[in-house]
Amino acid sequence: MELPAETGDLALGFANTLVHDGRGGVSDLLSSAASARAWLSDRGLGPDVDYESLLAARSATRSLFAAAIAPYPASRADNGRARMPAETALRLLQGHIDAIAPATRYGYDAGRVTVTRTTELGPDDATIGLLGFAVLELLASPAAGELRACQAPRCVRYFRKNRRQEWCKPSCANRARVARFAERHQSKADDEDGPV
Repeated sequence: MELPAETGDLALGFANTLVHDGRGGVSDLLSSAASARAWLSDRGLGPDVDYESLLAARSATRSLFAAAIAPYPASRADNGRARMPAETALRLLQGHIDAIAPATRYGYDAGRVTVTRTTELGPDDATIGLLGFAVLELLASPAAGELRACQAPRCVRYFRKNRRQEWCKPSCANRARVARFAERHQSKADDEDGPV
């Protein structure tokens, strides 16, 4: 089985299986073994994995993302929770990657060197290792410097920042603008009321 060449979207997608629920809380796209199987299947990954191991890998992923973006603030979903120490998170994901024993092959095609990574395992046995591989490849790449947590009200997603982007998607930008407007309006109203 070939490992994906581009892993950034898979890594972010895995971290972002925690999403805001629209009411100020957090919703979990992996809230049950059945929902986890559906999420994995939708991404072409083997769905039959150890559920607890999958959740531990996500916890490790979010802990490493939070550590990687410092001094920028972590996702709201990761604040106030005991996060897995980065060294522990790295060892956990590395163990899953080691279990799939990825092999790297280099080739030469049309004047350039190509890279192919494969594993002898099938999709179900390799799934958590593939996710760990995606996460660590992203964090070891220059793209790690672009990683941020969206700071829009209620959002808990991580994203790759480009240029002056501050939010993960346009709806979060709109929510942030509305919140700033409401805050300024309230502050102005409080100033006009003055001391009693």
